[in-house]
Amino acid sequence: MFGVLLSYYHRFRPNVFARIASWRGSWIVIAAAVVLLSTFPFENRNMHTWGLTVIYLGAGCLVAKAVAFDGPGPIRVLSSLLARIGVYSYSIYLWHIFYTQRVLGHLRITSRVLWFWCYFIGALVFGIAAAKAVEILVLRFRDRVFPHSSRSTVSERVATILPLAESDVSFS
Repeated sequence: MFGVLLSYYHRFRPNVFARIASWRGSWIVIAAAVVLLSTFPFENRNMHTWGLTVIYLGAGCLVAKAVAFDGPGPIRVLSSLLARIGVYSYSIYLWHIFYTQRVLGHLRITSRVLWFWCYFIGALVFGIAAAKAVEILVLRFRDRVFPHSSRSTVSERVATILPLAESDVSFS
């Protein structure tokens, strides 16, 4: 949800987003998240209480700083590529476990390094392919069946769903 909040601030309240992205204290939060990730295993009690919150906030601060960063050309190119992958981030998140268990689980990979790279690259490719093959088609079908009417107001949409007689509504 922090990412959604950051996106809202970036788009509709750029001055607030700029303050978040330029806040120097966020480096401490990011460093704390890195220390937690490298110190505690996920199963640790600390991770299940305050640890995940610090990691959540640290990741959000890192994203805000990355979005606001205007670096040299090669970094902007890399950032652009990562942003294109980011469009599919939710699909990658949804499909990576299926890929790990149903595809990668059937491969006999003994090297941990090779397994990591197969997992990392395969989850990205599988998530993007699944998004294009399933999710985008379903969203297009949804939009065709339930077209978005930007001109109608919320009250008009509610009135079509819940038609009431004028005598049923009293404002006195």
